[in-house]
This record gives sequence, structure tokens and C-alpha cells, in this order.
Amino acid sequence: MAVDRSDDLVGSSTRSPGPARLPADLIRCRSVLMLGTSLHGHDRIAATVRGYIDAGLFDCFDIRYVATHREGDAWRRLRGAVGGWMRFVLELLRMDQPLVHVHFCSRASVRRYAAHCALARGTGRPYMVRVLDADLPRFYDEECSAAERRFAALILRHASLVTVASETDRKRLLRICPAARVTVLAGANDSSHPPDTLIEHLGRLYQHFGILMRTSIR
Repeated sequence: MAVDRSDDLVGSSTRSPGPARLPADLIRCRSVLMLGTSLHGHDRIAATVRGYIDAGLFDCFDIRYVATHREGDAWRRLRGAVGGWMRFVLELLRMDQPLVHVHFCSRASVRRYAAHCALARGTGRPYMVRVLDADLPRFYDEECSAAERRFAALILRHASLVTVASETDRKRLLRICPAARVTVLAGANDSSHPPDTLIEHLGRLYQHFGILMRTSIR
């Protein structure tokens, strides 16, 4: 699939032909609504998503990507946030049984995507969280207010899946929310794994939600 990086909403409009068999406690999905920062950015989330695209993940599954943050002055950031929110709501309503895939990296991203996770849950759609920042527990302990801590724990508790880079990160997140379903994403932060290991593992996780592959991961 050719990806137009001039647009902050990228992906494929083709829908999967049908659901696969799922564990009983997972909500059936047929597509992925992925959230992150502008693909023009230089942050870790943008680099991660560009890696997904270059590795062919967007070719294999019905994925739409919505950027909810742009670098720049306050006006540009506000326009990006408002535009991204509107696109998120539109895609959430019109996509075919989407799984919402959110990336947490910096402190701002946790606060930014809390509302998106809440709306996904409110509309009955599952969401998964990929944690890219190992300092998230420190942010929770040292910078969050009591209300923010409760809300962060709720986000983790209600996520259908939370992925982290290491077993240490998994244990640290479970300290915040013992009820969270946290798994280590193979290849996310380990030089012993080839780069395609992470993409293959992520693809298998999508399939657990019932999202069918359209073509093999290259």
C-alpha cells in the first residue's frame, strides 16, 4: 500500500472479509484505528508508526492512522488536536468494528489519549495500549495528582491489552494496576530479535482480536 505522508489520516479503505475465532473474553474486531502523532514529526511515536508502515503492517491489515498531535506553535498544536479528535470520532463511528490502538510515550501523550480511550470504551469498542516509555511508572508516582493516578489506572484496567518492551516494564505497570492485561511485545526493545519480529508479534495480537490478514507480512 502506498502511504501518503502529506496527510495525517492514512491507511486502507478495504475491509476484512470476516471475523476469526476469538477467546470468549475479547471483543470481536475487523479493523484497526491507530492513534499517534504526525508522521512528519521527529518523536518516538512517529518513528514507531513509520516503522510499521515501512515493514508492511498497513498492507496486511485494515488499518487507519489518525494523527492527534503536531509539532509547532500553540496554534498549530491546537489545530492538530481538534482536527485529530474530529477524525478519530468520524473513523470510530464509520469503520468496521475497529480495535483502537493507542501509543503512550511522553507524559503529554498519556493525558492526550485518555479521552480517546474513554470514548472508545463508551462506544463499546476495545482499545489496546502500546507503552513506548519505560518512565511511565515514574510519571505516575511523581507527577500525577491523585485524580490522575486513578484515571491512569482505569485506562490500564479497561484496556483489552497493554504491550510493553520488557518483563521489567510489565511488572512495573502491574504495580500500578494489577488487573491490567499486560504482555511483552517481542522485539520491541531487544537487539537479539530481528526487526521483523516485532511486526510479526503485533500482527498475531491483531489476529487474536479477529482481524484477518489480507496478505502475509513481508
